[in-house]
Amino acid sequence: MDRKIRNVGGRPQVVDWAAIAAALEQEVANRGFPELHNVNGWKSQADVVRWVATFLRKRGEKSSETAIRDHVRAMLKAITSGAGRAI
Repeated sequence: MDRKIRNVGGRPQVVDWAAIAAALEQEVANRGFPELHNVNGWKSQADVVRWVATFLRKRGEKSSETAIRDHVRAMLKAITSGAGRAI
């Protein structure tokens, strides 16, 4: 019996979010969690969004700011919950 692979629609992912999550985990291990008492440029989710956008540019990948923000929010939540690479 032949099984057809069903196209679930939507645009295919162009960013390796698992690799970004792993890099962010390493960055948090090195710099600490982005919080107000941390150094300038690593105090907020917006700082992490900028870091991820720069990281993507260096890898030759790009994504919308909204997508980056959504993924960063989930990644930071996973890190704080101890879930690690649940992204």
